[in-house]
Amino acid sequence: MYSAVTLSAMRGLVSLEQLGEARAPEPESWPKLSVLVPACNEAGTLGQALETLLAQDYPALEIVLVNDRSTDSTGQVVDELAGRDPRITAVHVSELPPKWLGKVHALSRGYERSRGELVLFTDADVHYQKPDVLRRAVALAVARRLDHVCCLPDLRSGSFWQAAAVDAFGIGFFANLRVHELVDPESERYVGVGAFNLVRRAALERSEGLEWLRMEVGDDVGLGFLLRRAKGRAGLWLAASEIGVLWYPSLREMSRGLEKNLFAIMGHYSVLRVFMRVAIAFGMVGGMVAALFSPHLPVAALGGFAWCMVVATAVVLHRRLGQRVGPALLAPLGVLMVCVMALNSTWRCRAARGITWRGTHYPLDELRGLQRVKL
Repeated sequence: MYSAVTLSAMRGLVSLEQLGEARAPEPESWPKLSVLVPACNEAGTLGQALETLLAQDYPALEIVLVNDRSTDSTGQVVDELAGRDPRITAVHVSELPPKWLGKVHALSRGYERSRGELVLFTDADVHYQKPDVLRRAVALAVARRLDHVCCLPDLRSGSFWQAAAVDAFGIGFFANLRVHELVDPESERYVGVGAFNLVRRAALERSEGLEWLRMEVGDDVGLGFLLRRAKGRAGLWLAASEIGVLWYPSLREMSRGLEKNLFAIMGHYSVLRVFMRVAIAFGMVGGMVAALFSPHLPVAALGGFAWCMVVATAVVLHRRLGQRVGPALLAPLGVLMVCVMALNSTWRCRAARGITWRGTHYPLDELRGLQRVKL
């Protein structure tokens, strides 16, 4: 089974284009582009990230900064940025309506204020490392008639073990994604990347809208699912040289940050489903390790082959994203670390009868009842 998973992931990785190498003619006139940046207590990161966005050479750009109920100085940073650059619109959210996640509501409020034919959903800690990132992405969207353009950033890892855990996510991401099917509006495949989700307003307007995702913790993937339901055509590019983000500074912070996600993603808020998936993962990795130390040469060779397949996929992932290769050697152990995080997420969500995200508690019954993305 692991061989099939890794081969599928490998195929997706190898088939992806680098954004910097993709060729598309510039449009005769650049469509207006709105960039939506929600920020909740992001005073320490927002300013530096926005400087890289303001340095973009896109000629028809507006930026909508949404201060989502921040209790630090984020609101002041937003107003200062808007005061010195006319391309920036400041939006302040003071209250959260019932049955809305804070981030999704902030995106919805920002979207209401935006005017672009194209809309980029991004985050307050994303750094744009080259000035032509937006022009390249928009040129691809226009030339290839895409409704959704996603770019995979450089997910900078704070530690060796964290990088190994991130590998598990990467392999799972590509194993379930058939890149060549994204452009087919009749395909069931969809994709979403929180750092860079560029969408065509017309496609989003013919969908159920952002309110349909109001309690979706996987809002980035949910946006891709929303556009797929509207028969949108999507494309995915590697952009590690153009876009960077420090996902989490440490393995511990990664575990804490994913408490809100993994119970939903791996289990659809079902304890039994989480336990089944974790048991399968532990069985597969444990089987590989046991086979490696088997006294029977054919069994040991089979275990070694399975381990090498996972490692090889992780190495390709690191190489294509321009990252250090060392953590890839322990990628199978990264799978186990993610499983432990999933169990922690499940226990905490069940104990608290919901999730607490950026200071707001969301009841489990509401999350379960309005979940849209079920991978």
